[in-house]
Amino acid sequence: MRITVDEVLRDKLGGFQSHVELCDESGYVVGYFTPAADRSIYKDVQSPTSDEELDRRSRQGGGRPLREILDDLERRG
Repeated sequence: MRITVDEVLRDKLGGFQSHVELCDESGYVVGYFTPAADRSIYKDVQSPTSDEELDRRSRQGGGRPLREILDDLERRG
């Protein structure tokens, strides 16, 4: 679902840099707002992991089944 905000609300929300809790007049939480990231801050960032290494990792597979992980956590619980 997408909601279009008017200029007033956009200006109110535009000043936030972190998550915001949205409440009605009685204080009931109706939702949360997460500002869109400014992607320009990442334009010059280079990953320390090569494309070849990422491909290798994706082909390798591995890991454990979720059931096994949950069972381990319950035993430690």
